[in-house]
Amino acid sequence: MTVLHPLWLLAALACLAMALAARSSALRDGWGRVMNPQVLAWLRPKPATGAGLHPGWIAAAIGFAALSAPAIRADNQNAWRHAEAWLVMVDVSKSMGLDDIRPTRIAAARNAALALSKAAGARAAGLAVFSGDAYLAEPFSFDRRQYEAAAGVLETGLIPTEGSDVARALSLAASIVSDSGVSRARLFILSDAPVVTPAALATAAQFAARGHRIDVLAFAGETTETPAPQDMAANQRLAAAGNGSLVVTDGAGAIDIAALAAESGAAADPLATNPLEAEGWQGIAHWVLVAAIPFLLADMRRRLA
Repeated sequence: MTVLHPLWLLAALACLAMALAARSSALRDGWGRVMNPQVLAWLRPKPATGAGLHPGWIAAAIGFAALSAPAIRADNQNAWRHAEAWLVMVDVSKSMGLDDIRPTRIAAARNAALALSKAAGARAAGLAVFSGDAYLAEPFSFDRRQYEAAAGVLETGLIPTEGSDVARALSLAASIVSDSGVSRARLFILSDAPVVTPAALATAAQFAARGHRIDVLAFAGETTETPAPQDMAANQRLAAAGNGSLVVTDGAGAIDIAALAAESGAAADPLATNPLEAEGWQGIAHWVLVAAIPFLLADMRRRLA
């Protein structure tokens, strides 16, 4: 069993404290100071009278305990889902074929995609490509062989529609993550810092608001003059909107993948060895509230007496 909103338990504890305080005040009624103890014991033959816990406060404590949303494993307790997955999205537009990054931009992006697969550890990894459109190349999987086979043959021109539509890529990424049922996803965009539209920034912000993250790996120097327009500042805003980082490769196409992976605490993250979590929980708050009924009835009887 688990509690989904544990802070409500503090209010339940406060109500229990009030119930104990009410009990203590009932015992300290002052009659013991003015009457003979034997006479007082005869007048109050039942020691429990006035000495029990206040039923109203007990009922309130149970109500707050119900608000903490106690839950048990759902009926489909053998169903599990990916707790976290990494999605690598590679730009395969023609501008990625330039050789200002040695040997070429797309070759450096291929190497980075393979390195990200290894850095993912036990997390599921997926691969997608984009230019003027976007497509899923390899769905989320723990088997790296298919991923590495797909990443190893990435080349420019795979998608007939030319361009670098980041908004379309982000839209596809959001659909992939939603359809897969992944709790948390980390998206890596491997591109040459193309122009980013306001629609792409808005999509990135929505993606991050769901608990995911976007990192941008730029395979182009900040001062590189190329026929394809690039906007490093806009890509920085894109990474910021996605709660991630912008990493610019050096002339040899090298990127410190280990340092990038460690930004999310991957080294100490238990998901690195336990990448699955229970699919769902079933609330039992309504059954907890049933336990408050006898105390409510006792409080009503006490008030009417």
